[in-house]
Amino acid sequence: FTGKSLADILGEQIQADPPSLASIRPDLPSEFCQFVHTLIQKKPQNRFSAADEALRFIHLDSAADEPRDTQPPIQKANGPGPSPLWWAFIGTLILTTLTIVLLSIV
Repeated sequence: FTGKSLADILGEQIQADPPSLASIRPDLPSEFCQFVHTLIQKKPQNRFSAADEALRFIHLDSAADEPRDTQPPIQKANGPGPSPLWWAFIGTLILTTLTIVLLSIV
């Protein structure tokens, strides 16, 4: 977002839609751009409702690229550990942070 003052920039951030990631980085896959666009929606009803929904989006996209029988089986770690939902949350957090960094570089 651009503006003459900090107030202008913050106003744009609150009211305007962010520029398309694909318009800034056309080399990125469209599915990734769609995923990030969904993550940064202003209205909560337009975002993923939970981390597991974001994970399903990623999984469905990768499942279309690769046949199911070639994916390695998931192995459970010995002892207690973070749940898959926790890792989905961390992945979403990392992708959101990466998006903010990429958009601030341009």
